[in-house]
Amino acid sequence: MKKYKLSKKVREDDGFTLIELMLVVVVLGILSGIAVPRMTGVQDRANRAVLESNANTIRNIMEMYHTFEGKYPELDDVEDRDSLNDALADGDYSISDINIISADNEDDGGYTIVVGEDDGDYIDITQDGLEKSWDEDDDED
Repeated sequence: MKKYKLSKKVREDDGFTLIELMLVVVVLGILSGIAVPRMTGVQDRANRAVLESNANTIRNIMEMYHTFEGKYPELDDVEDRDSLNDALADGDYSISDINIISADNEDDGGYTIVVGEDDGDYIDITQDGLEKSWDEDDDED
């Protein structure tokens, strides 16, 4: 009789069955399968957005300089952000927090400035607009 009561007590203990535990694992797997792909690449998209914003700022500053000075600044000696700031000093403009890869004046009186990130993404800035090195579809993945 005692044996019966002991096994009855074991059956009455609260706990999770193996099926319930497996179901929880499957649900967590499905949720992570949905969430992880959405979160991968978020940092890359954010870095590209900052790069594009900075490139637009540079282009706007260059156009303001041209509007007030009648020409674009000399970019022959520009190698980094500080030297671009020196070239823009006549107009009291400055640029911060950007990696300038190259800058040149064009024969037609325009300019080309290439800004980029360490991961290889870059943007060509010209008087006509911006040209990105990455495919727009990469940002939607």
